[in-house]
Amino acid sequence: DSFALVCDTTSSLEDRYVFKKFTTEVMKSKNYIEIEPDERGVSRGSLPKDTKAALLTGDFVDSADLERLELLIVQDCYPTPASGRADIVLPAAIFAEVDGTILDGSGQKRPLYKACEPPGRAMPEWWIICRLAQAMRAKGFEYESAGEISRQAGISQATLKKERQEAPAAATNLKLRRTFFRGHRIDEKVRGLRELSVDEPCALDVGADRSEGAFQILEKREIAPNVHEIVIAAPEVAKKALPGQFAIVMVDEQSERVPYTLCGWDTQKGTITLVVLEQGQSSRKLILSKADDKLAHVVGPLGIPLEIENYGTV
Repeated sequence: DSFALVCDTTSSLEDRYVFKKFTTEVMKSKNYIEIEPDERGVSRGSLPKDTKAALLTGDFVDSADLERLELLIVQDCYPTPASGRADIVLPAAIFAEVDGTILDGSGQKRPLYKACEPPGRAMPEWWIICRLAQAMRAKGFEYESAGEISRQAGISQATLKKERQEAPAAATNLKLRRTFFRGHRIDEKVRGLRELSVDEPCALDVGADRSEGAFQILEKREIAPNVHEIVIAAPEVAKKALPGQFAIVMVDEQSERVPYTLCGWDTQKGTITLVVLEQGQSSRKLILSKADDKLAHVVGPLGIPLEIENYGTV
């Protein structure tokens, strides 16, 4: 029991399954420590007194606990004070860089789909631990995918689209949103969140039937976590749209005027298609709208179209 592995519940269910298995089966330790972040996302814990070696997946432990260790391994996505004093640092891939399953704030399983390659030598957390276990000649860590882990762990399949009776409290009140992730300040890592005033509550009025002639949302679906495809009735915009142009959208009369790239349009149906990433208060308002809701204003098409030359058939 001189070894401890410390993580928090922001890691995927597959990651946490492998973490615990490594701690108990390979290291023969009962010191698998899983921290539940507080309402602001802060995760703090302590190491058992007899701990000599520890593996942390974030900045979770006070420096006094770390100073007495003989070996410290930190597996994280960004540098922290903990990684600064670590003997070994393992770069971890997270969220859009990995496949897996996470729990949202209400405890619902949500799938993660890999959308981009991780930077540098970063790898999924489960992959790193599995390779470490194999280097120690441990058996049972020959996983090649998160899906393989899910099946062995009995993790039921998660669905991306969840119909809710009402929006989560943190989505409509910025003061309830987490500001930390594994010891990192989120607004320092995600530039778009610097615009949000976390000191003031933000009550969002979504779903209201707005003025006559407003632009109706015809279809809306989540195509990746926090990324939504929205089809809007805007015949005049669709009629004149060209590649490379954008439209300015206001959800309600008090909203910001936000430009969104026209990802598609249908002149026959009189619709335009936007792909919206939740990255601030205004995009959150749009994402919280539902099919059949009406937007206050859609202006476009705007911008200089792309010049596409016809060079013939290649």
